[in-house]
Amino acid sequence: MMKSRFPVCYYSAILGASVYIAVAILAYVRYFVSFSPTHNWLSDLGNQIDNPHGAILYNTGVITSAVCLAIWFTAGLSQWKLKHKVVQHRLLLISQIAGLLAAFATTMSAIYPINIFQIHAFWSKVHFMMSCMVFGFSVSALRYHPLLPQANLYVGATTAVLPTLMLIFGNSYWFEWATVGCMIVYMLLIGKASLTFSRSRNSSIPGKSSIDLRRDPL
Repeated sequence: MMKSRFPVCYYSAILGASVYIAVAILAYVRYFVSFSPTHNWLSDLGNQIDNPHGAILYNTGVITSAVCLAIWFTAGLSQWKLKHKVVQHRLLLISQIAGLLAAFATTMSAIYPINIFQIHAFWSKVHFMMSCMVFGFSVSALRYHPLLPQANLYVGATTAVLPTLMLIFGNSYWFEWATVGCMIVYMLLIGKASLTFSRSRNSSIPGKSSIDLRRDPL
């Protein structure tokens, strides 16, 4: 079931990913010491002391991306509700609530960048703990969908596991890079599937579309 034919799931993922990648690159080129996945957190790009000329770009971009993520978690995932699937609706709801908390924690981690370490570390941990829930429950909900490629769910499951590993192996910088990378890829994959189904509905004749006849997946 799709409440709207506008693929908000796709565009919120594209905008959030594009903004984050762009500001990360811009902040990176302003970082005046060496920067790598083996020695730095991504949050180091927002360090107001080590990166005084790039931190404002990175932190502002993170907040903007968090807004896009909140839209993806709520309006975007809502487009994947199936009719008469109460269990799926509940799983999606849990994912959406966790997603809003994750987006809020992301915003707070940018308001309090890594040079304000204790507060930043707290909100970063909240973000990654909520990420375990949001992606785990989203996979549990989306597995009910008859037309969603299974490969997307495997990426989502990996995305749900990585934040846990990151919290366990707290000093492994590259775990954060891998976690954020998987989050972006998973959200883009789900967004792309949403766009595909939206185009299928829009190109079909009024009334019964080919997708409608297959259990009304969106």
